[in-house]
Amino acid sequence: MTVCIDSIGIGYYLGQHLRDDGWLTLDVNVGRPAVDKRRFSNWKAELFWGLREEFVGEEIEIPRDEKLISQLSSLRYEYNSRGLIAIESKDAMARRGVRSPDRAEAVMLAFASSNRLQLRRGAISSEILL
Repeated sequence: MTVCIDSIGIGYYLGQHLRDDGWLTLDVNVGRPAVDKRRFSNWKAELFWGLREEFVGEEIEIPRDEKLISQLSSLRYEYNSRGLIAIESKDAMARRGVRSPDRAEAVMLAFASSNRLQLRRGAISSEILL
């Protein structure tokens, strides 16, 4: 099994620890440029949009976890000055009184799907396509 780790901040050290324990991990830096640079501001926007499409297509199921559902439904997006889709920053969320969406980000990492990272429920692959 492959575990996707947010490679920024403490996630880097968690990934190191898991690798030391023999887990296969993939470091995901959501601040990287999007694969579709004409549509998304960064990889975070692209990955969350991919998760959104999974929900719209009813491709995934999640636990009935009220905190997770609340976090997923509180995420906002906007079009930035270049017309690209951008996910609201954690600072902006905090200004609205919304806490960090840790569980929502965990789901996004678990179902990450883009040209760079192909992960699907039931068919997890460790292949990264550049």
